[in-house]
Amino acid sequence: MRSCDNAGGIAKEIMDKMFDPYFTTKGPGKGTGIGFFMSKTIIEKNMGGRLLARNTRSSAEFSIEVCLHDKPACPKLRPGKPLIPFKLPGA
Repeated sequence: MRSCDNAGGIAKEIMDKMFDPYFTTKGPGKGTGIGFFMSKTIIEKNMGGRLLARNTRSSAEFSIEVCLHDKPACPKLRPGKPLIPFKLPGA
């Protein structure tokens, strides 16, 4: 699954740290900094998938890639090759 916004992307210095535990761009007392970290941990360690973020020309794009079947021979995920392309309505 892929999702994008139209806010101009994520700053490079934030992109490098955004999945780190306790990293937040919010002020003191306004964020725990564990949301992206926990999401990535659940998707990658518990589901065998990947959570990725990148900048496009005008937006930030988040991708979640997981295997959607129970076969033990689920193909390994490869960078840039999502298993199932998915486009959100209106995107």
